[in-house]
Amino acid sequence: MSSTRFKTTIKPVERTLIADTLKKVGEKVRIAGSVHVVRSHGKIVFADIYDRTGILQVVGGQDISELKPQYAVEVEGTINLRPEKMANEKIETGKVELALKKLKILAESEEMPFDMGAEDLNLELPTLLDFRSLTLRHPKQKEIFKVQANVARAFREAAEKLGCVEVFTPTVSASATEGGAEVFKVDYYGHDAFLVQSPQLYKQIAVGAFERVYLFSHAYRSEPSVTTRHLSSLRIFLTLSSLLELK
Repeated sequence: MSSTRFKTTIKPVERTLIADTLKKVGEKVRIAGSVHVVRSHGKIVFADIYDRTGILQVVGGQDISELKPQYAVEVEGTINLRPEKMANEKIETGKVELALKKLKILAESEEMPFDMGAEDLNLELPTLLDFRSLTLRHPKQKEIFKVQANVARAFREAAEKLGCVEVFTPTVSASATEGGAEVFKVDYYGHDAFLVQSPQLYKQIAVGAFERVYLFSHAYRSEPSVTTRHLSSLRIFLTLSSLLELK
């Protein structure tokens, strides 16, 4: 007589993005991200965990207290609604929290050189840039880049609706592209070259071929960055040719 054994495979809980936890109330989820700040209130400890989509409050005991800012962690637990008076209207997930069941530290971090959990970093520009790989993780710093991305996306969509073609222009030129500003001179394999001050020439060439073009281009000026003329600026151009519109 033979018998057959059935092997049951228990699938691990799939990762849930923090922004999606609003739809998971009452469900067990697994999130992964970095620690923003840890707050201890006696036996109850709170940790704010963030990923690319948002930030979520995790509630637990002393097992959370070992966490430090910027630790990379994996957390499992149940998503619950916060008490109405404890809701945080400043964040999209402020009405829910995760009751901790399981915690795994994926990577530790060294002590922060400044308070990354503060609402504002309030750092001098040199410090902000010297620690850019760290300061860029601060919520307000990330919002700046998100605004830039949204502006670029909206401009690109508007230009596409007008039938424009996106073109990409060189950033190194054999000569200065316009007068009135100092240029950056570079050695290009034994030849003199310059970082472009403007994509104007290339844009006009492209318009002759495509009629309607748009581009995102950096413009470099050899001016002190503490003035209104900066080292580099990102410019957005949209050019429409009216040649074929003439009656």
